[in-house]
Amino acid sequence: MIRVHVLYEYGVDHRPHGSAYIRLLNPLRHPSIAGRVELTAGEDLQSAEVVIVDRTWKYDVTLHAVEALIAQIREAGACLLYSIDDNLLDLDLSGGFRSSFTLEQLTVIRLLAREADGLLVSTPALAERLRRMNEAIYVLPNALDERLFPDPALRAATAPRPLVVGYMGTFTHDDDLYLILEALRAHAGHIELQLVGGISDAAILKGFQPLSIQVLNPAGHHEYPDFIRWMGSALQWDLGLAPLEDTPFTRCKSDIKFLDYSLMGIPGIYSRVEAYRHTVQHGVTGWLAGNTVSDWRDGLAELIHQPDLRRRLALSAGQWVGANRTLAVCATQWADAIETVVRNTQHRKARST
Repeated sequence: MIRVHVLYEYGVDHRPHGSAYIRLLNPLRHPSIAGRVELTAGEDLQSAEVVIVDRTWKYDVTLHAVEALIAQIREAGACLLYSIDDNLLDLDLSGGFRSSFTLEQLTVIRLLAREADGLLVSTPALAERLRRMNEAIYVLPNALDERLFPDPALRAATAPRPLVVGYMGTFTHDDDLYLILEALRAHAGHIELQLVGGISDAAILKGFQPLSIQVLNPAGHHEYPDFIRWMGSALQWDLGLAPLEDTPFTRCKSDIKFLDYSLMGIPGIYSRVEAYRHTVQHGVTGWLAGNTVSDWRDGLAELIHQPDLRRRLALSAGQWVGANRTLAVCATQWADAIETVVRNTQHRKARST
């Protein structure tokens, strides 16, 4: 058994970010690898054979702190892994991320990527973006903890109501939602739009008029496992939306919304971009739309007026994700990657002595 310590990314509230749960804490705590990994996690370094640093680690991280951390890990003889799930190096710092990332944090990312004994990334595109910094890259596609999600078959029946379409995401997706603004407004009077996060500028909501719109508040259910359980009980969506701009940053993103919607039993419309076009089977496990008003307007019309199609998509998507992208199936990939890094590092050290 390998002792692994995770230095998860956290904010001013000192709670692990959702990505830390998805990418590290949930996979490495999954019962299917209990005999292979002994996990500890926290904000500070602890003794372990493998130390995994998540994204930018501290909300107030400095280059000096990370240089000192790397030195401590090397002195202890531990392996250093770096986990990153977004192409943060190609962020537009003038956009929604301008208050979230600093140039020093981007320097920290480059340092960790170069110094690590291995990188854990979420997509092949992200692996290619980082390969010039480090050849030892392990692509671990996002997989969700099936234990957190409700049985889609048990979704509560609802009384007659307007058809509800929904979007969820961090408060950095103003531009993505703006992509489908006109398409949604074309169906005003037939649907209600519900948002969980997504928009940082509340003024944008006025642009959705005359569409009926509701912003849902998780009301204290902010830590990832609790948030997922809240969604399972609170969302009664007939259709989930996943618009995504096509940029150097988004081309490295994962299909996480497809996984979330599918395990919630919600059929989805997804942008036909790198994140979704390799996973979503059009008309089988979801609906793919080009990033044009007409494509989204027509896709919405198809699914709004065909409840049987929505049910078929939701059923097929849930079955596919359950069989291919849950931790019950995939957690072993994390253990395999860690064991490979340890083995390769030991071989490298043996050759150098």
